[in-house]
Amino acid sequence: MPPRLYREHGLRQDETDGGCWWFSCSGEGRFDLEAPQGTCYLAESEGVAARERCGRLMAMNLPIAENIYTGRVVSEVKPPTAIGVVGDLASPDALTVGVTAELTATSDYALCQAWAQQCWDAGFGAIKYAPRFTPGGQEAALAVFGDAGDHPAYGIIVRRRALLDVLQEMGTELVRSHELGAASLDVQDDADPPAH
Repeated sequence: MPPRLYREHGLRQDETDGGCWWFSCSGEGRFDLEAPQGTCYLAESEGVAARERCGRLMAMNLPIAENIYTGRVVSEVKPPTAIGVVGDLASPDALTVGVTAELTATSDYALCQAWAQQCWDAGFGAIKYAPRFTPGGQEAALAVFGDAGDHPAYGIIVRRRALLDVLQEMGTELVRSHELGAASLDVQDDADPPAH
């Protein structure tokens, strides 16, 4: 596991970790476990973390609206050594247990969550996977398993940067408007790519 990982999240001033160490069991995350367990999503770079938040708009060459990045940060963290064994779903060897690249691109989150549950039941503390909005296979993301909810003392926060700063550094087009928010888009994941 890399010595540093990155998490994009809403900044919660009332939490000592700013809200970084949240383990979701809502079912809205790709690899969410069911309560009382949960999943915390991390990335190998700031870019991967930012694209997981904004990749849908980036893929459509749309500017990122203010309501998408306001109040959000990318935290650089030093993960604890207690995570345990990491199952590498990005490895070519994962095919031998039935994993294909479709697992990290499908909109069928119930299928992904069933895989996460099987990994947890098999004793894995996390799974490494190919992030949906970072093609190329050079960088990965991690879904770390643990008790559901907030764990402000889970790992060390090395530094925190505004998501806006990360996006600007990446050269992403931004707009200072609430127009073009993700909620206003009719996204069809199964749509055919545009003809060139």
